[in-house]
Parts: sequence; C-alpha cells; structure tokens
Amino acid sequence: MAETDRIIRTSDQIAPARPSLSLERRLAKALKGSEARKRRGETKTGKATRPVRKKRRRKRSEPFVRLTLELIKSKAYRDLPPSAAKMLVHFLSRPGEAFGIPLSDRQAYETTFSLTYSEASKLGCARATFLAVVEALVGHGFLDPVRRGGVYNGRKVSSVYRLSQRWMAFGTSGFRPVNYRRWAVTGGGETSPAVREHE
Repeated sequence: MAETDRIIRTSDQIAPARPSLSLERRLAKALKGSEARKRRGETKTGKATRPVRKKRRRKRSEPFVRLTLELIKSKAYRDLPPSAAKMLVHFLSRPGEAFGIPLSDRQAYETTFSLTYSEASKLGCARATFLAVVEALVGHGFLDPVRRGGVYNGRKVSSVYRLSQRWMAFGTSGFRPVNYRRWAVTGGGETSPAVREHE
C-alpha cells in the first residue's frame, strides 16, 4: 500500500465526513439565524438596517372658525354687546358647518343660511335675547338679512341671513347701516308688521 493511501485512510478514520444536514434542519437553522439578525437589526450581509417607521395617519383637523385680528380688534366687534359677540362665532361658522365653505372663500359671503330661535337656545342664547343679538350683528355689519321669518299665511318661515363684511367700515362715513326691524317691514319683500316669531 502506498504511503499516501495509508495517510488518507488514517485521516478518514480519525475525522470521518459529517453526514449532510436534512432540508428541514437547514431551513430551521436559516430561520433561526434570520430571527437573530432581526433582533440585532442586521441584514444577511451583516449591515445594520434602518428601523422601519410606521406611517402615521394624518388626523383630520377639527372644524374651526378663524377670527382674524382685524376682526377682533375692529371697532364693530369691540362695540358689540357681549351676547352678540358670543353668538357671532356661531353665525360665522354656519357656511362651513352646513356647506363646508371656509370663511376665507368669497362664496361664504354669498351663501344664505338660517339660525332659528330653537338652535340659538341650544347654543346658550335666551329666546328673549336672540332678536337683540341679530339686530346688533346686522347693525354692526356682520350680518345681512335676506328674509325676515315669522308666521305668514299660517305657515312658519325661518329667517335667512348672509354674512357681511360691512363691519370693516363701521364707525366711518363709508359704513352702510341696515336696520333689522325696519328692513323686516320694508326691505326684504315682507310686508307683514313686526312678528313675534321668526323661526
């Protein structure tokens, strides 16, 4: 026997070849390795991976009424009775609340809407105060009346308003005053005398 054959056989006896791993064991080993890499934050090549950021859903902004500094510092706003100043926000919110039109859109001042005694009462305005509130808001240029409500021909009709920017000129010679009580009789196409209800 050649010397080389004897050496090879001897080495085979000392360190026999390992049996090959079964497919299941190899898969289990690979999975175990990948899980360990994930825990360490590494890829298969050993490079660190960036942490996966979950996409945050943007929350829809809550509906709001934007009162500009120009408005709250204006003479018209400062001259309003407290009850009218409180209710002004609810009138300003009407186009957006009913039609989704923001105050920054010119269309907000062309849209007509109503706010009844019952609705005002739920918002904290006493029925006895509501007419005075509307008169003040019209008189100071924040509202324009479109139709004075009441009971006509045995049927209840709601008052209809439109937001106005006449308040910008309040206290100047360029201000166009509107008297709500007088308008109700002669200005809005209504010929009825003063009415007790306008909802």
